[in-house]
Amino acid sequence: MIYQQRKLIIGSLLTLLWMFWSAAIGAQEGQFFRGEERSRIIEETQSLAAIQARNEDEIMKLPGVLGMGVGLDRESRKLAFLVVVDKKAEMPKLPKDIEGVPILVERHEPDITLDGAPNCNQPCHADQQALPVEMGNSAFTVNRCSACTMGFKACDPDTQQTVYVTNAHCQTDANGCVGAAPPGTNTSHVARQDANPVCSIASIVGQTLQQVSPNCNANNNTLDCASVTSTDDQTQMSIRDIGVPSAFPGTVVVGDTVQKSGRTTGYTQGTVASTNFTINVSGYGCCGNGGVARFIGQIRVNAIGNGPFIMGGDSGSALLNMNNEIVGLLHSGPATGLAGNANQIDDVLNALGVTLDPVPCIQCAAQTAAEKTSDSEGTLDVLYGVRDGVLSKSEKGQGYIALFYEFSSDVVGLMARNPKLLGRTATLLTENLETLSGLVKEGKATMASENIEEISQLLRSYAEIADDDLRQALERLDEDLKNAELLAEFGLQVR
Repeated sequence: MIYQQRKLIIGSLLTLLWMFWSAAIGAQEGQFFRGEERSRIIEETQSLAAIQARNEDEIMKLPGVLGMGVGLDRESRKLAFLVVVDKKAEMPKLPKDIEGVPILVERHEPDITLDGAPNCNQPCHADQQALPVEMGNSAFTVNRCSACTMGFKACDPDTQQTVYVTNAHCQTDANGCVGAAPPGTNTSHVARQDANPVCSIASIVGQTLQQVSPNCNANNNTLDCASVTSTDDQTQMSIRDIGVPSAFPGTVVVGDTVQKSGRTTGYTQGTVASTNFTINVSGYGCCGNGGVARFIGQIRVNAIGNGPFIMGGDSGSALLNMNNEIVGLLHSGPATGLAGNANQIDDVLNALGVTLDPVPCIQCAAQTAAEKTSDSEGTLDVLYGVRDGVLSKSEKGQGYIALFYEFSSDVVGLMARNPKLLGRTATLLTENLETLSGLVKEGKATMASENIEEISQLLRSYAEIADDDLRQALERLDEDLKNAELLAEFGLQVR
């Protein structure tokens, strides 16, 4: 029973994650358009994207034009074409409209990759953190003295490895060639530029797995991304100053408020200026064409107020909507920090073959907790013994088993995202393993009331971060745990 309680705690623990997700789905934070008007804007954006495709080459050829996309006239609440022009260039001779759709012009400096390591003032994220470190902090390969940001954690189902995702131009070789770090290259937190002494190597938080780099000789790049294997002992699911993101990718439309957490500018918010943006970006070493790559289908974000939104060292930051759903991977912007560009999240996940759902990388909730104990194999044997030899023999026990498996995948994700609670769970398993073993072998055992209270406290810790449904389930489990007569039915006596 105690085993099932802690499995349920484990199981329940992960449901917490689902609550996170369902709460986010119901929220609607930061949306400029809502309801039917939002649906209309999505359809119109797709329609204007077709017009953009027919006219984009001619617009992009005009001297001084840096980028173009479907944008928004906030005053009229109508879509328009956003054209970004070099602020230092003469104003090009743009048409007033394109196939009847008006043009809006913004002046910015040219866009560049945003690795590197300019000085930053708190609350930037260039400080050394204890492992496991959150996403949104400083990191870079050990090949080069520079800095980028760890974007978000993901699962590679093919290898069953957890990874974090960043930009390919953050995974360079010693010559600074984009995406050229050999597989297995160590990544350091903090980045070498931020280490003490400067350019030394700090904590290792992962190894390069795969990279998708832009081709500077092509005009249809969509990706600048890389995955880095990183265990739960090295990095966390949570993003600094944001928290645990949803396990499902999100969406945005023009006008939405978005957020990010990065090495240089820390936590910032911006406004989506375009969701189908084409932009020329320089700074891609060894990429051909002078290191200038043209990206299409990007998310363009403008800083709110005087900014900045993203600067050098923030490359690799996850872009999230205000429901804490990841919508993109930031990679570039003007050096002023007043705008930023992000790959679409679905493109990133598909190209790298990863998912935001951690479950495929963890086989079993019990195994996950057991692996944190000193004798994982022995612990698993005992846990399965409690399931098969104790709980399965009564209707009440079978109900606990069914409940565990109902929540098992949820539990796994919660464990992955809450390493401290997982550690406490593993500690309690170790401390009570002898009692559980006796329950399996002899059909009876005794447990101190203090141990029951520790388990109860752990259940309450999970309940504090759960939604109403999970919280109610945990509260019922806690009540059962304190019911001495019920525990006695399973052969467990409390002293």
